Amino acid sequence: MPRNADSTRQKLQQAALELFTERGYERTTATDIAEASGVTERTFFRHFADKRDVLFTPQIEFEKPFVEAVAASPNSDPRSLIEAAALAGAEAFLGKRRDWSRARHLLLNSEARLRERELTKLADLSASLTSAFVDRGVDAPVAAIGAEIATTTFRLAHSRWTQIDDTRSLIDIQHEVLADLDRALTQSTPTSS
Repeated sequence: MPRNADSTRQKLQQAALELFTERGYERTTATDIAEASGVTERTFFRHFADKRDVLFTPQIEFEKPFVEAVAASPNSDPRSLIEAAALAGAEAFLGKRRDWSRARHLLLNSEARLRERELTKLADLSASLTSAFVDRGVDAPVAAIGAEIATTTFRLAHSRWTQIDDTRSLIDIQHEVLADLDRALTQSTPTSS
């Protein structure tokens, strides 16, 4: 997408988030967003299918760094592929608007339809990662579990990253979540006698 199209897209996203926060999601229209951005409604619909779409990265663009990292990983064991995918997702967010992401996270948590859309995007990511794991020779059942874990560790790291009191980079948080995963898989619980 040309640079001015990216700029227009970001302007629309910022205006939408501000209006959703100020007026509420239901009371904000695509026309309102376009007007607040200084563009026509037609321009809005050139960039987004509807007002909900303004809060989400196009699926192919969202999935690309995860899937490419799995394909390029020097190791093909499931744990290595989980890490490659999750870290690539975190890398893709470097330089992203953290304040915007925080406000978006709050909005998604307050609107059921937006949460549903987010969960659908994550389910689609998991399905694409499952295929990518299978392409690397991982058995389908294990690939499905690995893809779900990669998606979940990324989601957890991103959620922590959007917390107002956390100033660490998303990469650092992603490493922490992956370490939590390893502890969860290796930690033994005492048996009762």
